[in-house]
This record gives sequence, structure tokens and C-alpha cells, in this order.
Amino acid sequence: MSGERLVRSALPWARPLIGRLAQIEAFDRALADPRVRGVVVRGASGSGTSRLADHLVRLAAERRHPTARIVLGHSASGPGQDEFAQVFGASEGAGGPAAARTAPRPRTVLLVDELQHLQPSDADVLRAGLRHPGLFLLATVREGEGRPPFAVELARRDDILHLHLAPLDTQDTSLLLRGLLGADVDSGTLRLLDRLARGNVRILTELVDGLHHAGHLEHDGQLWRATGPVVLTPRLAVLTEDLLDRAGPRARRVLEVLALVGSVSVSDLDDLGEDGGLGDLGEDGGLGEQRGLGDRGEDGDHGPSLLAMLEDRGLIEIRLHGRRADARLAHPLFADVLRRSIPLLRRREILRGQADRIRQHGSRRSGDLLTTARLRAMAGDAEPALLLEAAEVARKGNDHTAVLALLDALPATLATPASELLRAEALYYRGDWQAADARLRLLIRSEDAEAVVTAVVVGMVNLFWSGAPIRDILRLARQARPALTSDTARRALDETTAGVLLLSGHPSLGFSWLDRLAALPSTPHSRFVADSMRLLGLITGGRAQDALEETERLRERLVRGTTPYIFHPSVLGVLDVAALTELGLLERAEAEASEQASTGVSAPLRDTWLAFRRGRCAWIAGRAADARLHYADAIAISERIGYTRVLRLAGSGLAASLAVLGDRAAAARAAAAARTRPALGLMAGEDLLGEAWLHAVEGRITEARAVLETACREARGAGQHGSHMLLLTDLLRLGGHEHADALRELAEGVQGPLSRARALYARAVARQDHVLLVAAAHTLSELGVHAVAADAAALAARLLRRARGPRHARQAELLAVRERQHLQGAHTPHLLPVPTEGGELTSREHEIALRAAHRMTSKEIAGELVLSVRTVDNTLQRVYRKLGVTNRRELAEALAPSPSAFSPGVPTG
Repeated sequence: MSGERLVRSALPWARPLIGRLAQIEAFDRALADPRVRGVVVRGASGSGTSRLADHLVRLAAERRHPTARIVLGHSASGPGQDEFAQVFGASEGAGGPAAARTAPRPRTVLLVDELQHLQPSDADVLRAGLRHPGLFLLATVREGEGRPPFAVELARRDDILHLHLAPLDTQDTSLLLRGLLGADVDSGTLRLLDRLARGNVRILTELVDGLHHAGHLEHDGQLWRATGPVVLTPRLAVLTEDLLDRAGPRARRVLEVLALVGSVSVSDLDDLGEDGGLGDLGEDGGLGEQRGLGDRGEDGDHGPSLLAMLEDRGLIEIRLHGRRADARLAHPLFADVLRRSIPLLRRREILRGQADRIRQHGSRRSGDLLTTARLRAMAGDAEPALLLEAAEVARKGNDHTAVLALLDALPATLATPASELLRAEALYYRGDWQAADARLRLLIRSEDAEAVVTAVVVGMVNLFWSGAPIRDILRLARQARPALTSDTARRALDETTAGVLLLSGHPSLGFSWLDRLAALPSTPHSRFVADSMRLLGLITGGRAQDALEETERLRERLVRGTTPYIFHPSVLGVLDVAALTELGLLERAEAEASEQASTGVSAPLRDTWLAFRRGRCAWIAGRAADARLHYADAIAISERIGYTRVLRLAGSGLAASLAVLGDRAAAARAAAAARTRPALGLMAGEDLLGEAWLHAVEGRITEARAVLETACREARGAGQHGSHMLLLTDLLRLGGHEHADALRELAEGVQGPLSRARALYARAVARQDHVLLVAAAHTLSELGVHAVAADAAALAARLLRRARGPRHARQAELLAVRERQHLQGAHTPHLLPVPTEGGELTSREHEIALRAAHRMTSKEIAGELVLSVRTVDNTLQRVYRKLGVTNRRELAEALAPSPSAFSPGVPTG
């Protein structure tokens, strides 16, 4: 344990309170309300009830409330009446009860930790104390340890507030990890720890401790990432093993089945009990041999069921799927601990038995085939036909790890061209490019004509996305061509070649070639590859709406199973995110990306591009901190699997994000690293964004514009209008107003509301028209493009201030301030500085001003923010002076500007 403490001291190990703001605010309001006599905080073991209670006691002390603490334990003797009486006496104050009535004093906050251990005699004393007006009870109750009568009594009282600590969600888990480690973690590590901790603060902390202690946690300069398996700390292992051991020997055998099999129907577990497969429970388990796992007692009610006992103790979960009830372990860590102790023969017996039971039931459920094959493969006696059929099912579920595991169990002598293609595809998605390429080259030399053409197509796609130079991909096509004897096979090769050219900076040639081949017969594999590459070409070429519609048609073909290889439908989700981003539907793009990221199935290639697309979406929106995180995540995943294709683009995006966030040193390192990576061809010119914005934030605006002008030429030459528009927009933001007409003309041929908003912005910049600039700012803001909106409003304010004076510029200035609040701390050189005559509003002033603008009274504001009415009124007077207003009506107008305030008929297109 001493080593464990050393590890803790090596980390920035101050565990922050995350996800508990609502409970803290509720306690604060309750403490200020004389009608509320106490607060009870409930939560599972490890949820942080005691730690939150400590924080609440400190908060009460800051509010000048006397505090006292009683910690209950498992011993038979409680704190005693003298200790309670001492607290109650202190709460009366020196003047006694009469003095308290004439001169109200702050109530004493009494913390009673772990109320479930309160003895009956002490409950009587505490019950009497609650009748004292000077006492405020703060108690914690650990759920899952029974329902003590006094806690139930408190639950019935209307003057006691009850707060429940739910498990942390994924976002709060991410925030807690950032607090523990001092920096964000990559998406793979977040998924791993979120799945294992399941929102439990203590378990999460121990898991991070175990990873760090084992040397399996590394920082790459931006993110922490797990580089090895999770290692349980001694404390977590002992606690888990003790919890499992206390269930008894027969229960242990049920848990072993669930550990190996996963989810098992309750009826199957009952069958195990009836056929004696689990043995007798005996005294340790509390159930005699004559009763099954879920039997009823003599009176018809459920008796002491073993499964009910396991569920009550939090060891298993029962879930309903229609009319079927399934049991599974309540926590993934239980399976890890249990599997270590199961002997080999026992393991095989369990696996085979469950596989047989599924077959006896007729394999009715959709996942039964895959489950049976997996169990048989783990037992070492799976039938080859079953393995191949299950591998296809796993592929349709995007579970490439399962595909490889099932095919590894297939004897090498029984491999077929179809199984080898399946293996190559799985290796490709797992990021093992060299192994995939080796398999495909063997297939190209096979005698199976259909396998040869498919292997060539897949091989070219594998080389393209693995970052191979275009000449290597075309060389493979030339080498394979003589072996393709049919016209259909050669057209398949031509289609794939056209798709590669389309995405490698030759869009005109690629599109014309694909259009010419579209009406001719081809193979399903090459046609699907060509279509998917065409989709990317449409997105980058300014036709994102067309791409979105074609993606849906392609998804339908995949679901029907007409294209058995190359891509899984979930990969098309990445294309959806790209298309939605180009159209300016940023909220939908982020929602789609979040849904894709939460599927629970890991496909490194998809995850890499999904992270990159999320970063690009956040950059366009102006959310620089989010962009930094996603770009860094894309780099982390790429480096883990040796994938270089995205590194130049993601590195440039990371550098740009860091630059506007003010971390110039890190931005310079990221930009330098990006320059060493090979160019992709896709999103041409965007690989210079980081260099341009680094120049800009360091004051070298001329150099920044020159870099962006070079980038624009590259994007224009590659015919990639989406990238060209993004780069031209940034040029305008950095004062390159001479490029406004180019952006406006380009936008006319690009689909989506974002292109129309950019066109309006370009027209406003070209004319130096403050009315159009404000209209553009509002249009961009509605799309969520807050950085450009802020710059547009700032430029409008400058023009108004220069032409008509400060008073007329105020609303545009406030609009710029409002948009800046979405930028997560980012700053650009031409963004208007603090636009108020008396200085910037402080966060407290802003809080109060917004509430006053929404017609809250000073008393209501004071109650909500726990301030005095005088403080609120004084703060509002400072706000009025800074904003140049005299009352709340003018304040509301100042904080909520609208386009109509400038011109009732401003065009928006």
C-alpha cells in the first residue's frame, strides 16, 4: 500500500467534485430556508457521499454557520447521548433558546456520516435534536446496506431535503479524469475507464491509480492515454474478491457462468439449478438443495431465491427483453476477477454447456449464433461452418475484433478466399495495414478470379487509407491488370483507380472517369468503393447535400447485404458528419458524431476520422477548446495504430486551436510536427491552417495572410471548394478584404446554409457595410459559427464607432461580446477588445445583469445567487454605468440585440 500512496503523490491527485453542482446549489438554498430542517445525501458505495458532505460542511462554515460532525461506524457503540447533547447545547448559543428567538443566529450544521449505522438509542436523541430550531441536519446514507428506520422516518418528513448522487455520466467522467490527471484523456481511454467505472468515483480513481502504477498511462503532450491493460490496485482487488466471496460457493458458480458467458437468460440459470450443475448452496448461500434459483416458497411468494439475493447485493443485474429476463454481472470488474480463478476444465465445461443450451432452445435470438460460436471457439471445439457464419454476423455488427477471434479459431487448412477477404478487411479496420496488405497480395495470386478482383479493389483502398503514396497504389493496379481477364473485372479496377484519383487532388479526372463507368457493368465491391469515394468527392467539392442523399441510398444497399465487403454502415456515419459540417448544420453534425462515438464498438480507422471530423466541426463553430481535444484525439489514435494519413491535417488543426487559445509554444510544436507528415490530398490547403494562425496570434498578420493565400491556391487547384471557402473566410477574418469577392463568387456554387452565410459575410466585408455585417453575424450565430460571427460584429462596431460615435456602436459591440462567450477562451487578432465604456462586465456582474434583463426582482436575484439585496442593487448600478443604460428595459435591449434593431429589411442571402 505504500507504493500505492507514492503513486498518488506522483499525480496531480486533488480529486475534484464533478457533476455535483446541482446538489451543492440545492443544499445552499435549503440552508438559507428556515422551513428546511436538514438534508440527507444518498448514494451507492464509492459515489462520493462523504466527500460531498465534507464540502457542504465547509460551505456552511463559509456562510458563518457553526458546524459539528459525528461519524458513525460499524461498531455496536454509537456516539452516545453526551456527544449529541453537546452539539445541541452548542446550537443554542450562549443566550439559550430565548435569546435565539429574539436574535436569530445561524443554525448549527450537524454532519452525521453513514446514517445507516445509527443505533436506536442515538436515533431517539437525534430525533429530539431535530425539534431544536438552531439545528440543521446534514446526513449521508449509503444505499444497498438496508433501510434503517430513522432514515425511513426522515424520508417521510416534508422539511427534510433528500439528494441522490447518481453515477457520473461520460461527460462528468471526462471532467473528473481531467481533474485527476491535469489534462484530458483520449477517447479510447475514456471509453475504457467509463465502461469499467460505470460512474463510480472511487472505482474510477482506483483504476487510474492502477494504470499509473503499472506504467500503462502516458502523456503525449496533449492527452493522457492508456498504453496497456487495466491493473487492479490491491485495494480494489481485495474489495472485489471479498464482495464475491461473501456470496457463497454456489452463488460463486453462478457468477462464474456469467463471467465467461456474459448475459444468460434467467431460465437457463434455473435449468442449471435444477440439473444440479451448480451443486448445493448449503448454509453459506442460504438456499437448500431442494429449491431452484428462482423457485417460490410454499405460500406462492418468491422464496429466498439465489438470483434475488445476488441482485439485492449488487452482484448481478436482471434486465427484461420482451418476455425474456436476462442476468449479467453488475460490474465488468467482477468478470475480470472471476475469470482469473476458474480452472481450465471447469471453464470448458461452462462454455460448452451454455452453447448446448442455446442450441437446445433453437437459437431463436438474433445474437444466439454469434454467442454460440464465440463460446465454442473459447472452448476449443467450434465447427468451421459455424465460425464462418458467425464471423459474417460479427462483421455486420462492426465488431472486427470478434471477426479476427472467430477466424483465428478456424484451422488454416479450411480457410477460403471469402474468409481471407473477411480477415483482411478486419485487419484493415483494426489498423494493421501491413498484415491486411500481406493477405490481400496472396489473394491476388490465387486462382479464384472473383477473389482476385475483390482483393485488388480492397488492396488499393487499404493502401490509400493507410497513407501509401499514390504511385504505389497505381503500381498495384498496373501489376494486377494482366491477371484480370474479364471486362467487368477491368472496369472494377478502373472504378477504384478513378476513386483514388478523385481523392488525391485530381477531382475533375476522377469524376469524369466515374461518370463514364457508372452505366457499365462492374462488381459490387468496386462499385461500392467508387460510390463511397465519390461521396467524399462530393463533400469536398461543395455538393454536401447531394452527398447526404447518396449516403442514405448507399446505407440501404449495405443493410440489404448487396455489398458484403469493404465498409460497414457505421463508417458512413463519418461521411454524414462531414457532409453536415460542410452544410453548416453543426449541431446535427455534433449529435451524429456523439452517437457514433458512443456505439461501444471500437474501429480505430473510423475512430480516427470521426475524431478529426469532430475537431473540424468544432473549429468552424469557433469552439477552440473542443477542437483542440478532438484533433489531439485523432492524433493519439493514429499514432497508436501507426496510421499517418490524417496526421498532417489533424496536426495543423491542433496547432490552429492551440494558437487561438494562447498556447503559442505548444502550437509551434504541433505545427512543426504536422509539416513532417505526408500530405493527404483531401482538404487541400487546410494543412497550412496551423502555421497561418500561429503567425496571426504572434502579430505577423502579413505572413499569416500569405500562408492562407498559398493554401487557397492549393484548394482551388484541387477543386475542393469546402476547404477553399474555409480558408477564404479566415483570410477575411485576418483583414484580407480583397478576397471578399472570391469568397462570394465561390459560395454561389456551394450547397448549404453555411455557404450562403459566408457569402453574406463576404458581401458585407467588401462593402464595409455595418448593417450587412450585423445581419451576417446573426445569420452565422444561428448556425453556430460563433467565431466568424464575433469578428463580423466587431468589424461592424468599429465602422459604427468611426462613422457615428460610440453610442451607436454599443449594440454591435455587445453582440460581439455575446458571441465571444461561445469561443471557449479563444482570441483572434481582429476581434474587438472589451466593448464597454466602463470596462468589461465581471462574471458576477454578467450573472446579475442577465437575471435582471429577464425581469427578476433584486430580491429574487439575491435569493438565487445567495447575496444580499443591497449587493445586487449596487452591482446593477455598476452594470448600468458600463453599458450606458439607465433602467432594466434598456438593459434587456442592450443584452439581446436583434437584426431588426439595425434595419428591418436586411437581406440574408
